[in-house]
Amino acid sequence: MYLILAAAFVVLTAIAAIAYHQARVDQQDLDKAKELQARFTAARLPFPVDLNDITRMFRSDGGAVCADPESALRQARWQQDMSNGATGPGQRPIISDRDIALADTLIIDTYCPSKLPAFRAKIDNLKLDDTAR
Repeated sequence: MYLILAAAFVVLTAIAAIAYHQARVDQQDLDKAKELQARFTAARLPFPVDLNDITRMFRSDGGAVCADPESALRQARWQQDMSNGATGPGQRPIISDRDIALADTLIIDTYCPSKLPAFRAKIDNLKLDDTAR
């Protein structure tokens, strides 16, 4: 009987420790998402995504954005954002809106500020303008 009670106590203690850690991590994630939302608001950028979605997407470490901000996927996204949307011979480069660069800069600055100088060096060479409405 005592062995069963001891085993149950150990299992319940482990579950409580995991739940406590997860709640603390979730609060950190939410705090980072709120910080990002405040930065977007201060920069007068729209924040169309639900705060909970941002929390799940970036967590507290920035997720895929901070794992490799210079990855091929991010570069492909930039290239897509800076074209007219056509494919093949009809595809033409466009001048991208500076708000796109600002939004990415704010995300990287919030979640992984150490990677911001390299990212900024990349986008400083791009021609940007106020092209979106």
